[in-house]
Amino acid sequence: MVCIETRPVCPANGQYTTRRSGTGLVVDPHRGLVLCSARLLPNPTSNISATFGAIQVNLTLAYMHPLYPVVFVKYDPAQLTAIIPDLGLLKPDNRLCVGDPVTLLAGTNSRLKQCAATVSGRQILTTTVCEYCLDQVYINTERIILSPTPDPMEYNIGVICVDDQVRGVLLSLPECLHSTYTVKYVGLDIGLILPALSQLRASDIVPNSVRVLDVEFSRLSLATARAFGVSAHRLQDILHSAPEARSIFKVCRILHIRPTDMVSLEIGDIVLQVDRRNVEHIDDIACFDCDLVQLTIIRQGRELDLSIPTTPFRGANTNHIVYWAGMYFQQPYHTVLQQATRPVSNVYVFTFTDGSPIAMESFHRRMFVSEISKHTIHTLDDVVRVAKLVRDPNLVEFNKRVASNEKMISGIIPGRDVVIRIVKLNGEDVLKSFRTNDQYFPAWQLRR
Repeated sequence: MVCIETRPVCPANGQYTTRRSGTGLVVDPHRGLVLCSARLLPNPTSNISATFGAIQVNLTLAYMHPLYPVVFVKYDPAQLTAIIPDLGLLKPDNRLCVGDPVTLLAGTNSRLKQCAATVSGRQILTTTVCEYCLDQVYINTERIILSPTPDPMEYNIGVICVDDQVRGVLLSLPECLHSTYTVKYVGLDIGLILPALSQLRASDIVPNSVRVLDVEFSRLSLATARAFGVSAHRLQDILHSAPEARSIFKVCRILHIRPTDMVSLEIGDIVLQVDRRNVEHIDDIACFDCDLVQLTIIRQGRELDLSIPTTPFRGANTNHIVYWAGMYFQQPYHTVLQQATRPVSNVYVFTFTDGSPIAMESFHRRMFVSEISKHTIHTLDDVVRVAKLVRDPNLVEFNKRVASNEKMISGIIPGRDVVIRIVKLNGEDVLKSFRTNDQYFPAWQLRR
């Protein structure tokens, strides 16, 4: 366990430039891979450093997991002379069950805390749609609940062990209750993140190959499922394959509307099987590595076999930020796509600089941009192109005069009158005009 500090360069992914410090777990010392909480590194523009004893090294972001609240960062093993023991992880099929006694380890190697606990339950994380929540929302993920409740961990990561073997990790996540802002603890089976670790061990680049069904699932008790049309034979088959099963899964929310000619799941559908295998846990239907899955479902009391296309999980890693007219543009990350009523473009503004021209117009933070001065905006490259087109040609000469302290003949600050079309998360379309300020708020972009 090592100490990690993150220092964001600019706002991104719903996060401002707040420095954070916490702990990380070295999962592969030979390749310099460290696992840490997504709360420690929510902003992908961050500069990252870690302390190994008395040695501080720089790290780079290796992979932000799109489904689970964990992040992999990487250091150069050649920077360390000390030998870090390799961590033995279990196979992905080892799943913690209710009643299992576990040992929780948290802290750093110099101040490691250890306590005994018991797995007291498992609960699916659900979406809370709130335009003021800034943190990533995680769905179709089953958290492990421990008893007694662990001490506050903030941005640290804890290790859940059974018989000196790592079986899971413990993290903290903010929980939006609209009127209050609390923290709940999320225990994850280690098997959920091992596929990403395996890819990182094999290559420096992890392809964003996670694909989802674009729906949110909720639990449905077996007794209730019978009333929804699930046959007694199906329920017996599920109990035979998974004796601990007490529920199955129903579609409770559609995240993105598909074209009408495309086969898709509907609200109320009950998923029984994937590729002829019974759905025993939410992990069986949370993500896939293929373009098409065969599902057996119950829809309005009828059992159907459908071929459902999957979609790539968008917005997992933000690596391009554009700043113009005081606004921070980026691709919409997944939390935004979960909450947006009408995502009209691949360009999203999370926030803007106070005192900037856009702030003077009382603009709404968190919005999609579809048009700037009659130029259609689809991508961040479109924003860069338009920013160059509307840049005041007098800016260079103006800056030269300012630099040489010459008396200004005109008091007009270089800028252009522009009109911007935005769409709020609730789908409301807004058209506003303002004047840019190219001297105090020049355009720039960041790529990582």
